Amino acid sequence: LQNPSGHRIFLLTASTFSTPEQEFFLALVNLAQLWCDTVNNQLNKVNSTQKVKEVLNNLNINKDLRQQTLHQRINDPDYISREIHKIHAKVFDYITRFIPSNNKIAELVNYWLELDASPNGYKNHDIHIEFAKLVKIKNNINLEPAIKKLLARAELQAREDEETSVLVNELLLCAEAYGYCGFEDEAIRLWQELFALACGIYYRKDYQFNRAISVLRLAHKYHPEKSLERLRQVLTLAHQVKGTAQMRTIASAIARLIVFACEVSPDLAL
Repeated sequence: LQNPSGHRIFLLTASTFSTPEQEFFLALVNLAQLWCDTVNNQLNKVNSTQKVKEVLNNLNINKDLRQQTLHQRINDPDYISREIHKIHAKVFDYITRFIPSNNKIAELVNYWLELDASPNGYKNHDIHIEFAKLVKIKNNINLEPAIKKLLARAELQAREDEETSVLVNELLLCAEAYGYCGFEDEAIRLWQELFALACGIYYRKDYQFNRAISVLRLAHKYHPEKSLERLRQVLTLAHQVKGTAQMRTIASAIARLIVFACEVSPDLAL
């Protein structure tokens, strides 16, 4: 791309592909050109923001066609479907590295969320979490609303799966992201819900009690001073599910709770 004709040659190459491969290739080419122009000081701040939007538009591919193609090539280990999230990650990395204005970063976050909410949006909660964590690195209080929007979208999409084992895993990632980004109240809210989900309390009866220990460990990472109260809560939930879940599973989980208690304080296990 340092060659003046390089970008044009890659665009010609892209024209030989069909959708969605063409759009993926264009996104990579345009992002690479944007990166080169930026590090060589050949692009002003206004143009860089617009160029990022163009790359994001390249990735906003017709949903039906995209899903059809990805399904047809699902067993192809070399197909781009396994790496699409990495293209998004490079775009977000560029934004947080080279867009100096917090207002412009917030503008791009909103633009990305608008694209994601559209019929052709990629709708992957992992990507929102990764974007939020990259923006958090900027460590600017003015970007907190943008970060929270990304995490809220991630949580919304994580909740679309009704299977408890999957839902618990996905919400664990959301809780960890809220904690990482400094939204402690939101992290605690999810931890409390995850305890109940993992234990199959209320309307869910597909018990995943062992997952409660994962929640405990994650919560302890951010707020160790509250681990005693959380242990009491999980033991109470274990008592509620007694006789309804497989007792071998519950017994195993309680044993793991004892191990966790020993890690928090050896006296607790006595």
